[in-house]
Amino acid sequence: MSFLSTYRLQLHKDFKFQNVLEHLGYFSDLGISHLYLSPILESEAGSTHGYDGTNPEKISEERGGEAGFARLMEGLPGTAIEGVILDIVPNHLSSSWKNPKWWDVLKHGHKSSHWKAFDIKGEDPAKTKIILPVLGKNREAAVLSRELVLTFYEGDFAIKYFEAHYPLNPDSYELIYQELQKKIDKKHVKSLTSVANWIADDPAHKEVLLHILSQVSLKALNDILNQQHYVMKDWRSGSREVNYRRFFDINGLVGLKMENQSVFKWSHEKIFELLKKYPAIQGLRIDHIDGLTFPDEYLKSLSKKCSHVWVEKILGNGEIPPVDWPIEGTTGYEFSIYSARLFIEVPGLLHLHSHYLENIDNRWERFHDCVYDSKKEMLDQYYISELTHLTDIFFECAQDDKKYRGQFGKEELKEAIVEVTASLRIYRTYAQEGKELRSPWLEDAFKEAQGRGKISNPKAFEWLRSVFHAKGIWGDDLLLCIKRWEQLTGPVMAKGLEDTALYRYCPLLSLNGVGGEPDWIGDGSLEFHAFQQEKLRTFPMSMNATSTHDTKRSEDVRSRIHYLSEVPFDWTSLYEEIVRDFGTQDFPSKRVLYFILETLVGAWPHDGQMSEDFIKRMQDYFVKATREAKTETSWSETNSTYEEKLKSYVFELLSPQGRGDKRLLKKLSNFAERCSFFGAFNSLSLLTLKCTGVGVADFYQGCESWDLSLVDPDNRRPVNYGLRKDFLSKMKKAVRENPLTYLDGILKNWTSGEVKTYLTWRLLQCRRHWPDVFLKGEYLPLEGTGARKNHFVSYFRHHDKQWILTVIPRYLGKTKMELGDLKVSDPELLSLQFDFPANAPRHWKNIITGEEFKGGSFTAKDLFQKFPVVVLQGISH
Repeated sequence: MSFLSTYRLQLHKDFKFQNVLEHLGYFSDLGISHLYLSPILESEAGSTHGYDGTNPEKISEERGGEAGFARLMEGLPGTAIEGVILDIVPNHLSSSWKNPKWWDVLKHGHKSSHWKAFDIKGEDPAKTKIILPVLGKNREAAVLSRELVLTFYEGDFAIKYFEAHYPLNPDSYELIYQELQKKIDKKHVKSLTSVANWIADDPAHKEVLLHILSQVSLKALNDILNQQHYVMKDWRSGSREVNYRRFFDINGLVGLKMENQSVFKWSHEKIFELLKKYPAIQGLRIDHIDGLTFPDEYLKSLSKKCSHVWVEKILGNGEIPPVDWPIEGTTGYEFSIYSARLFIEVPGLLHLHSHYLENIDNRWERFHDCVYDSKKEMLDQYYISELTHLTDIFFECAQDDKKYRGQFGKEELKEAIVEVTASLRIYRTYAQEGKELRSPWLEDAFKEAQGRGKISNPKAFEWLRSVFHAKGIWGDDLLLCIKRWEQLTGPVMAKGLEDTALYRYCPLLSLNGVGGEPDWIGDGSLEFHAFQQEKLRTFPMSMNATSTHDTKRSEDVRSRIHYLSEVPFDWTSLYEEIVRDFGTQDFPSKRVLYFILETLVGAWPHDGQMSEDFIKRMQDYFVKATREAKTETSWSETNSTYEEKLKSYVFELLSPQGRGDKRLLKKLSNFAERCSFFGAFNSLSLLTLKCTGVGVADFYQGCESWDLSLVDPDNRRPVNYGLRKDFLSKMKKAVRENPLTYLDGILKNWTSGEVKTYLTWRLLQCRRHWPDVFLKGEYLPLEGTGARKNHFVSYFRHHDKQWILTVIPRYLGKTKMELGDLKVSDPELLSLQFDFPANAPRHWKNIITGEEFKGGSFTAKDLFQKFPVVVLQGISH
């Protein structure tokens, strides 16, 4: 099997297995080798993503069930699609009443056979009550208002809270029977069997029973609640006390103890059954690998059942996954980051940074300072229970160390843990018993934490540092402390960086991607070439992701925003003009306005029409973005007044019926038009890099044509496959009849998106026909000769007698090119020369245009006459 390309599909109730089946022919003809499906197992009703699994032993009925999945698998052999990659979620499950295993734990407490399946904190399980932060008010108020009531659900007593149900401890049934016997003959309500029989005698009895249960005395209801294995709390206060490991700070997702082999077995049994039954399932994508206690052991166990595994792993700058992990690679966020930097014009970026700090927001000169503050905020407000537990277990271990016993208190140790955690620039480390924990990022975190001067007791910091320097000799208790810390650093980084800092610090939003560094300054070309060569050496099958279900903005939006670095003075002048004429009040803040304007020029519709749908999308997105920034409003403390004012502001700015200055809207529209034009070159160049560079070419649904989506849920809107199918059908016919005329047409009408679909098709066909050069080929950078050589990025892929040359343009906004057809037309750029190595072929074919070239030296004018990117295939004789 050859993993040449993946196509990510988001499955849900409105896009099922049957819908995928209907499009198989299109995906096959496009050139996709593997479909890449979002989680297919049972999840919460209406879930658009599937990461809130309720039952890993069953295929989701909403997505089509067993029968629907079987039909999809049966449909694959009639296509050129080689197989499927499934996305699985070993870290967590939903903690709702829909999860049968969790229901059993809540019902029976530590006596449940599933108690050890979930990551529940507590020294003595027999005394541990699970904190459930599920109420909208405190429990007393919920009882008084009768929002919490007794009920009879699926043949058993339960607590009902609006639409949710919670099981009851059988030991509390006696109190229920006592209450029921006040209204119903004792013989009918002395056991579950008698109650069931009474209901069966007359269906009307069910309504009588439910009414009586809902009206039991408040004292009785409180007594019954007090006998449960859980404590129901207001979600605000309960979130600070929650005693099970969560996915990030989401109370509705509970961590699994995947290190327990019995948990591994039952939670993967269905997936392993499918792998055995359907050979077309050829790989697995592992969600949130950093959440597991022992990810290395998990992956080794998984590799016995599946040979091709990719992990969702967000890497720090220069970081690679542990080389001993049995994986093909990552899902490719790092490709997105390195490729983005290629299109950033650094002198322009420096101007944008200085303008931003001087005129918009100077709270953080460095992005890392913003991340540091945001992570500390997350620890203080969102991870209190985790931090408290971590401090407790570390402090207990410290008392066993005679050298440090009595030298510091819990709060001082907590302070040291917070400082090191906030300073860590990667998601987590991977400690293993018997092995020294070697991590330059960890050492840097300790140095930075010490250098900030916020450690009140150096002894606490010294002890903590000595723990991590223990060269793998920890003992079980201390190793568990370190593992718990590692499981916390990832969520804190995710919430602090991805979901907070990236919305607070915004000199150039196209750099604000998952795993990105918005204040990056460097040589994008050199870094990209080095990244590709390192990837070839370590994990050559890592995915080349450019858009995913998690990206903050689509590849085409980012490609447009890159343009701002090419015309920084034009952009900042426009911003200042808008501030003067439309932002003279205190609302919104300059930072929020800047964020709004950057986003708008990235997402501006190709036709320039401010439709109701577009305006609503922007309103919804800006509300979400400001909630994520957590400065004016947030998810936990919603400022409705601010949010309504923000939506009104966006409407007034954009709507034809709005009161905003239409002259400013016209100027913004004109600038967005330039962003769209030059961004299109960047998008096609990025697509070419993805398909010819080292790694698996990964496509997010719909991105084979223009896609101007923002973060979820915006990027989960339905894809217009009818349009894309029409494009493909048209181009397959055109290349046989009159290819050059066809190319001229799609370059002239480039806003339709057909040009991107065409390039996708040609590149994927090339990968399909020449797999070895892309899967195994060397990566050899090539530099042009001429004054404007930095305007091109070029490299060879070479394997045996196969050669592929890629040349893409960049920084075209700095040239004399005018808006029009999507062709490289600047004379100075076209004079650049490319001299090929002596061992390269002397006969080449352009796989995009069909042109043939002979020789070993060509000018950009030779290569770029017909299309804005170049991919040549060497022809050997």
